[in-house]
Amino acid sequence: MKIHILCVQLTLLSCTLLCRADLRAFAQSSLLLEANNIMPEEIPELLDLLGLDAKTLASLSPALDDMEQVRAALVALDSFLRIPPNKAADWARQSRVNGDAARGSLGELVGNFLYVSGVVVEAKVIPIPPDVGKGFTNPRLARCLMKVSNFDESVTLLSQDVPRAWLNDSSLAQPASAIALVAGTTEHPVLICRRVAWHPAKGVGRLGMDLGLFDLVTDHTSLTVKEREYFYELMSTIKLADPATLDALATKDAKITPLFNEPANSRGKIVTLSGHVARMVPVHVDEADVRNRFGIDHYWEIELITPDSQRNPLVFCVPVLPKELPQENYKGLSLRITGVFLKSWAFTPGGDSKSGERVRRLAPLLIGGVPRLLPTPSAIKADRGLIAIIAITTIVSGVLVALIAIRISRQQARVLKNRSSRGIDL
Repeated sequence: MKIHILCVQLTLLSCTLLCRADLRAFAQSSLLLEANNIMPEEIPELLDLLGLDAKTLASLSPALDDMEQVRAALVALDSFLRIPPNKAADWARQSRVNGDAARGSLGELVGNFLYVSGVVVEAKVIPIPPDVGKGFTNPRLARCLMKVSNFDESVTLLSQDVPRAWLNDSSLAQPASAIALVAGTTEHPVLICRRVAWHPAKGVGRLGMDLGLFDLVTDHTSLTVKEREYFYELMSTIKLADPATLDALATKDAKITPLFNEPANSRGKIVTLSGHVARMVPVHVDEADVRNRFGIDHYWEIELITPDSQRNPLVFCVPVLPKELPQENYKGLSLRITGVFLKSWAFTPGGDSKSGERVRRLAPLLIGGVPRLLPTPSAIKADRGLIAIIAITTIVSGVLVALIAIRISRQQARVLKNRSSRGIDL
């Protein structure tokens, strides 16, 4: 009996020590992840604390032939997702083998963070049985095969998601990129990444935007946590885009009815719309990771009424305002904005209802470029009035000049006639 009790106590003590060790590792890794400057030589230590040690990375297989391999991939991916996207991007930029300068085999780079690009030729979602997914917050696993352009070889990528459009494509060949950690072995490398970005040569895909993020968007809601990534990435893309290129991709004076009634079919469309400002307010971005990753610390929310919107606003979120646009006395000003439609957004307008209660309503939400200030209707009327006055003055002046010329001509004719009637005096 005493031996049994001693065994139980030793077991509990071992579990306690292990838990404390795990907690210490978790705390240490959290502190390292929060550090602003992590040197490349410190990354292996951090990976060890996260559970992504050399042995774990080497155990990953691109085949995923059995549930043991699937669970190992889930464990590695779950640890990888603890790394903030901005940190992974920074480490990929710091990597000595990053980008087009990379040479050799991916298998020689296990433990390195890389930016890879190429063409995805296969994509599949791996079914996760409940017993295998037990213990994971969000057990999802997808596998892609990419022909990596900057390494001239094909490699398996493991991520949580892939664009839905890829799953039903039997002849898949889509341009893509990823920020990934190299795992596996020299002979069979595997890349672990948060997601595989899709860059088709159309619409905002031509601007470098990941169209796969559209899959995260839900209509008729406020901005969700999942949509936050897409919202700011799209805003950053639009902010960095050449205005002339953005305008060239846009549908000019597009019909707005589909933006209100068919949001799913309109998502990602680039349109140019004109209207007057009903409301314009600054929105400050408090999230440090958004400011660091996307360079956005504020943006402007503009409610635009177009001639055919029946006094219903469309909401543009723009990162930059032109200098000539006043930030206070803006009501009634006319703007022309090119933007990308994101979703049907549930929001609370600036004005209150007659009953004094705040009313939520739906409006198309677009991420826009720099607005262009147009002449206001009153200014156009004033210009037209001035033009009319000038025209009338010109006509009247012309008539007066003509009348004076006729009168002078008649007087000269009269003088000549009188002289001729007198004859010539000798």
